[in-house]
Amino acid sequence: MNNEKKQNNKRPNTKLKNEQNKDKEIEQNKSEKTILSDTVCGQSQKYKIVFDLSPDAIILIDNKGVICELNNRIYDWLGYYPAEIKGKNLLDIPFFSEKNKAFILKKFSQRLTGDYIKPYDIEFITTDGIIKIGRIRGTVIKNESNYIVGTIILISDVTEMIEVENKLKEVRDKLEERVKERTRELHNINEELRREIAERKKIEIIQERLKAAIDQIHEAVIITDKEGTIQYANPAFETITGFTPQGATGKNFRILISDKHDRNFYTSLWNTISSGKVWSGKFTNNKKDGTLYHEELTISPVMDESGTIINYVAVKRDISQQLTLETQLRQAQMLESIGQLAAGIAHEINTPTQYVGDNTRFMKDTVNDIFTLLDTYKRLYNAVKTESLFPELTDELEKKIVDSDIDYLFEEIPNAIDQTLEGIDRVTKIVRAMKEFSNPGTEEKTAIDINRAIESTITVARNEWKYVAEMVTDFDPDLPLVPCHPGEFNQVILNIIINAAHAISNVVGDETQKKGTITIRTSKENNYVIIRISDTGTGIPEDIRTKIFDPFFTTKEVGKGSGQGLSISYNVIVEKHKGSITFDTETGKGTTFIICLPVSAH
Repeated sequence: MNNEKKQNNKRPNTKLKNEQNKDKEIEQNKSEKTILSDTVCGQSQKYKIVFDLSPDAIILIDNKGVICELNNRIYDWLGYYPAEIKGKNLLDIPFFSEKNKAFILKKFSQRLTGDYIKPYDIEFITTDGIIKIGRIRGTVIKNESNYIVGTIILISDVTEMIEVENKLKEVRDKLEERVKERTRELHNINEELRREIAERKKIEIIQERLKAAIDQIHEAVIITDKEGTIQYANPAFETITGFTPQGATGKNFRILISDKHDRNFYTSLWNTISSGKVWSGKFTNNKKDGTLYHEELTISPVMDESGTIINYVAVKRDISQQLTLETQLRQAQMLESIGQLAAGIAHEINTPTQYVGDNTRFMKDTVNDIFTLLDTYKRLYNAVKTESLFPELTDELEKKIVDSDIDYLFEEIPNAIDQTLEGIDRVTKIVRAMKEFSNPGTEEKTAIDINRAIESTITVARNEWKYVAEMVTDFDPDLPLVPCHPGEFNQVILNIIINAAHAISNVVGDETQKKGTITIRTSKENNYVIIRISDTGTGIPEDIRTKIFDPFFTTKEVGKGSGQGLSISYNVIVEKHKGSITFDTETGKGTTFIICLPVSAH
C-alpha cells in the first residue's frame, strides 16, 4: 500500500512539471515575438520612418528563421511584397538558389556564437529571375536576460559595384598591354575603389534598438531638431568630419559649412526640407581642422502625427576618395589614348626620318665629290680660255658659270645640308622621347636613368614651356640608377613642369619677348637622388601652402585644372616610391619642388 501510494503521488508531480515547462516555453516564445515586433513597430514614428526609408533591405527573423518584420526595400530590390513573405521561413523564400541555402543555414547557425554577423556576398534571385548580388550583414537581438531572441539582417545591393569593378579590371588589362604604364597605380585604384564602393550606400538613422547596426556603417548618420541643432551623430560622423559625436551634439549643422556654396544654395535646401520633402545632393564642407572634403548628403524630415516637422535625419557619405579615383581613372584612360597616339606617331615619323636622313647624308658625302669635279672643270676651263681654244664654247661656259653663281652654291649647299641633318637629328630626338614616354615599362619597379627620363619628359612637354620660359638643366652625370615606376615618375615630372610653365605665364603675361626660367637639377645626397625643379613664377601664397597636395585643390580657373596633379604626384612619390616631395616658395619670386627618391628599393 505504501509503495502504491508513493507512485500515485509521483505521477501528478511529473504532469504538473511538464505543464509548467510547456507554459514557460510558450511564454518565452511569446516574449521573443514581442521583443522582435517591438524592435520596429513599438518605437516612435521617426525611427519607423528611418526603418522604412533605409536604402538597405532590413529583415528581422526569430531563432527558427521565421521572418517577423521587414521593410519595403525587399520589394524595390527583388520584387517580393513584404506581406507575402512575412511569417515564412527565410529559406522557404525563392530568392535564394539551392546551392546557397546550405551556406545561409550555416551562417544563421553561426550567429548564435556572437552579436555580429560579418559581411559576406551572395546571389539573390528576383521575381523576374534576374541574378543580383547582395551583401549581408547584421547582429543578434537579445532580451533583458541576455538571451538571443532573433537576428537583424541588412542586405545591400552591390550588383552595380561588382560591374564597376569588372570595368575597372578591363581598363587595367588594356593599360598593361598597350601603354605599360599606370598598371600598379590602377591596381591600387581598383583596391581603394572596391573598398570605397563597398560602403557607399547611404543608410539613414534608425531607432535606438538598431543603433548597433548604425554604429558599424561607414556613412555618417545625424539627427537634428527643426532648427538644425545636432541631437545625435554616429561614430562614422567623427571619421568623416573630425568632430566627435559628443562634441557635435548641441551644435548647429553650420559648423561644417564651407564657403564653396552661395546663399541661394542653402536657401533652396532649407525651402525643400522645411516643406516636408527629401533633399539629396553633394556638398563641399569643412572638417574640424579646416580641410575641405566632398560628400553626398540626403536630408529627410521627420513629422509627428499632425504632420508637423519635429526632426531632420541626414545620411552623409565622404566621396572625396571616390572622386579622386574617378579622376585618376579618367586620366588613365586619357593617357592610354595619348600613349597609343604617341607610339603611332613616333612609328610613322621614324621611317621617313630614317630614309630622309640617310639620303641627306648620302648627298653630303657625294656633294664634295661633285664640287671637286666642278673645280677640276673650272681649272680646265681656265686653261682652255688662256690658250684661246674653242672661244665660242668657253664664252658659253663662262656665261653659265655666271648664271649659276657656282661660288655661292659651293658655300651654301654644305650649310643647307648641315642644317637639314641638324633638323633630322632634332626630329629623331623627339621621336625617341615620345617612344620612351609612351612605353614606360612594367608594373614592377625598374632601375632607370633619372637624367634621361627627365630629358625625355622635357622634350615631350616642350610645347607647354617654350613660349614662356627658358629651360636650364644641371644634371649630375654620376647619378646611380634608381628603382622606379617609370611611367608614374614621368607623370610627376610632367605635372610639375606644366605647373611651373603656368606660374611663369601668370608673370610674363602676353609679353612675347619676356621669358622666365625653369631650372632642373639632379644630385645625390647620402642614399637619395635629389631632383630640384625651380621656376621664376608667382610663388605659392602663404594661406594655401598647406593645401596644395590636397585632392581637388586648385587655384586655376574652371576647366584649366582638376586639382589632382600634385595630389597624384604626392601619392606616387611618397606612397609608391617611399620618397618625399616638398617645396620652397617665395611669393612673387617663384617655387622650387624638391623630390627625394631612395637609391635602394623598398
